[in-house]
Amino acid sequence: MRYRALILLAAFSSLRWGELVALRPEDIDLDGCTVGVTRQLNKPGTVPLFGPPKSRAGRRVVDFADLIVPDLRQHLRAVPAGALAFTSPEGTALSNTNFRRRVWGPALAAVGLEGVHIHDLRRQGDTSENEGRGAESERWVRKYWSPVTESNRRPSPYHV
Repeated sequence: MRYRALILLAAFSSLRWGELVALRPEDIDLDGCTVGVTRQLNKPGTVPLFGPPKSRAGRRVVDFADLIVPDLRQHLRAVPAGALAFTSPEGTALSNTNFRRRVWGPALAAVGLEGVHIHDLRRQGDTSENEGRGAESERWVRKYWSPVTESNRRPSPYHV
C-alpha cells in the first residue's frame, strides 16, 4: 500500500519514472487534478541528483483523473512540503532498479501477472492524455487491474 498513490499516478498520467519520483507535494494540484513537471531524478541515492526534464517540452502540466485524488491526498498528508512525494522506506529517492526488484516484480508475481513494466503505465497515460482527463486510462485500469473477485481474476493496483 506504500506505493499505491505512485502507481495510480503512473497509470493516470504520462510521466516518466524520473519525473514521478522527482515530484514534491507542491507539484501536485489535487484540486485541479494536475501535476507540474519541472525536473526529473537523474541519479537516486542518499544524495540524489536532479535535473531538467528530458526535453524543453518536458516542462509541462499534466492532467490526471479525479478518481485518484483521494489516494493522492491520503498519501501526501504524511509528506512535508519540499520533500519528495514518493520515497523509499528509508526516505531516499526511489531507484527504478530497486523498485522493480523489491516492489514491482514481487507484486506482479503475487497476482500472477508477468511482463508488465512500470513504463507500460506511462504508455497508458499517453493514451489517456490524448483522450481527455483519464477516461481511457480509467477503462484500462478497470479492465486490466480491476479488483480480484471470484468472477474477475485480474489484479488490482490497490493490491500492489
